[in-house]
Amino acid sequence: KRGADKLISTIDEFAKIAISSGCAELMAFATSAVRDAENSEDVLSRVRKETGVELQALRGEDESRLTFLAVRRWYGWSAGRILNLDIGGGSLEVSSGVDEEPEIALSLPLGAGRLTREWLPDDPPGRRRVAMLRDWLDAEL
Repeated sequence: KRGADKLISTIDEFAKIAISSGCAELMAFATSAVRDAENSEDVLSRVRKETGVELQALRGEDESRLTFLAVRRWYGWSAGRILNLDIGGGSLEVSSGVDEEPEIALSLPLGAGRLTREWLPDDPPGRRRVAMLRDWLDAEL
């Protein structure tokens, strides 16, 4: 509930800023935090009802593809093959390709926040737990 309340408050604030700045159309996207939430449909519905913003939860592959497109546009065609790794809080997006569209676009549940919560409960984490996480990641990847 607290997370959804903060999300709604933030979207409402940013929507007002966008409108006051002359934005004619607002496109709002959510990534793994909303996508993977048990109550994601409820959150999306609340955002729409309370802010008027149609928040869209991106599929992981779409998030990876859009990130690739942004990197491709930034570096241009002369960059050749691009391998993009985008680590967020809940997921790791992996994309690669030589053209405008990636040949590979994956989303893996290996975000920094997720791994920290699941594997490293102590702050600072103990060496043993860090080693266990590294071994697990080596096996997963």
